[in-house]
Amino acid sequence: MVNRQRLLTWIPRVGFGLLLLVFGELVAWQNASQYNAFDWMALIGLYFAIAAILLDVIVRWHIQDWMGLLLVAGIFGLTESALISARLFDNLPISLVFYGTGLETLMFLLAFGGFLYLGTARPASAWLVGLAAMVGLGWGIWVRGYPELEHVQLPVPSLDTALPATVIALLGNLLVLYILPPPIKMSFQDWLLEPYEWALTGGILGITLVLRLADNAVPADGVALVVMIIAMIVLILWFSRTTHKENWLRVLNPPKQALLYGWLFMLGAFMVMGWAGYHLPHDGDNPIQTTILFGLLALFGSIWLPVVSIMIGIRAFAQLVREGY
Repeated sequence: MVNRQRLLTWIPRVGFGLLLLVFGELVAWQNASQYNAFDWMALIGLYFAIAAILLDVIVRWHIQDWMGLLLVAGIFGLTESALISARLFDNLPISLVFYGTGLETLMFLLAFGGFLYLGTARPASAWLVGLAAMVGLGWGIWVRGYPELEHVQLPVPSLDTALPATVIALLGNLLVLYILPPPIKMSFQDWLLEPYEWALTGGILGITLVLRLADNAVPADGVALVVMIIAMIVLILWFSRTTHKENWLRVLNPPKQALLYGWLFMLGAFMVMGWAGYHLPHDGDNPIQTTILFGLLALFGSIWLPVVSIMIGIRAFAQLVREGY
C-alpha cells in the first residue's frame, strides 16, 4: 500500500511535469490550438510520466554537470518530438536537429531551470528577469513565424489567445507549487521510482507508442532511428556516471515553498517581450528575426550532442591516464 509520505514525494514530480507540459506545448507552441480536452488529459499523463522518469535518471546516475543535464534534456527532446508532437518526422534529418535535439531539448532546460528556481525559493535576480525577457521575445517570434513554415502551414495563433494562455499556464505552475505543501523531508532515495511506478510511467509511454504506430501517426523506421539515438545517449550517461551521490536535485532535498513575486516579475518580462516579439515587422516570406531564431535552434540542435560526446570521451580518457591504465 502506498503511504502518505510516498505520495508527498510526487508533489515536486507533478510540479516538474506541469512545467514540462507548459514549456513543451505552449512556450514551444506547435499544436496547442488544435487540442481538445481529451488530448490535454492524455498530454498531462505523458508529461508526468516523462518527468518522473527523467528525475529518477538524474538522481540514479548522479548527474551533476551541464553535460549530463544536456544529455537528459536530449532524451526528453527526442521523446517529445517523436512520441507526442511527431514533428521530428516532418522533414528528416533537418527536423531531427530542429525539433528533437534543438527546440524541445531547449524547452527541457528552461523547464528544469524553472523547477530548480521555484523549488529553492530564491528571489528573482536581474539576469533571471533578463532571461525571461529573452525567452518571451523568442516566444513571440516563434508563435508568429512557426505556422508559416513550409512543412507546417497552420493558421497563425491570435496573440490575444496564445499569450494569455501561456502566461496563465506559467502562473498556474507557480500556484500549484505554492498551494501544495512540499514534503518536509526528501532524501536521495525519494526521487527514485519504485518498481510499480516504473511499470506505470513506462507503461504510459509504451502504450502511447503502440497506439501511435498502430494509427500510422509515426513511421516505424523513424521511431527506430530515435530509439537508437536515445539508446546511445543512455549508454553515454551510464558509462559517465559517478560513484558519489551528488546531483542536480541535491538543492531540493527537500523542496521549499515557491516565492510568488520573483516568478511574477519574470512572467511580466516574458509577457512584455512576447508581445514585442510577435509584433516585430513581418514583411516577406523570411523575416530576419524568424530566420535568426530558427537558425540558432538548428545550430544548437546540431552541435551540442557531438560536442558533449567528445568532451565526455576526453574526460574519461584523462581519468584512465590518471589511474595508470
